[in-house]
Amino acid sequence: MDTNSLMEQILAKDNLNKAYLQVIRNKGAEGVDGMEYTELGEYLLKNGETIKEQLRTRKYNRNQ
Repeated sequence: MDTNSLMEQILAKDNLNKAYLQVIRNKGAEGVDGMEYTELGEYLLKNGETIKEQLRTRKYNRNQ
């Protein structure tokens, strides 16, 4: 399996939007970073593209 292709499928806009909407519908529990689901939208607008690029290049660190 081509891992680059899989990563692009994971990071596809439709897939990420579905995941985001599911978190909002479920009123998702805060993660290890302590962020509440109500803060997620603004955070993703500000940092989403950077996070996706870090994931593509395998340089993502949740502690940043």
